Amino acid sequence: MRFGTRLHATAQALALLPAVAAAQPRPGGAAPPVGVTAPGGVEIAAGSMLVAIFPTIGGQVSIPASQQVRLEVGTHVLSWMLKDDGPGLVTHVQVRIPFRHGPPGSRRSLLVGASAFTIHQHVYSIDRWKYKSAVRPHAGVSWQWQKSRNVDVRIDLQGLFIGQSTPFVVPFATFSMVWHRDRRWS
Repeated sequence: MRFGTRLHATAQALALLPAVAAAQPRPGGAAPPVGVTAPGGVEIAAGSMLVAIFPTIGGQVSIPASQQVRLEVGTHVLSWMLKDDGPGLVTHVQVRIPFRHGPPGSRRSLLVGASAFTIHQHVYSIDRWKYKSAVRPHAGVSWQWQKSRNVDVRIDLQGLFIGQSTPFVVPFATFSMVWHRDRRWS
């Protein structure tokens, strides 16, 4: 290739630079980063929990307490026990602290809180109900995947610390479908 031909090809390439630069996205008009979502508003979850070997059904409400931390309150009903006890109630208050965002629309969180177990017992001799309650701390991890604009799937694996003198951990897992408003990009 001769020098004149090279010079002409270089001049044509330089003439295209403004058009190429104009086609690049501008800082204000760029698409949001993938997988980064703002905490949003209220999340409402319905699901089931497995406490040791006892299945429950219930739900929870999650509200943002700060930019990263969420406060959650939930209730689940234990429909049966091993003895002749009536239904039981599991209520919990916990904080959800995200520690890692995974693929787009997913996150992992640390859970710390307290659970209250209330068991209803029927006293047959006097035909009335008696209630027994206990409050215990729990901690665990959570995985959450966004399945649509308004629905997530969440799995929480936790340990419930029981026992007065000897610490003992009872595992429990929660499987939930979470509803929220459209995700907003931060």
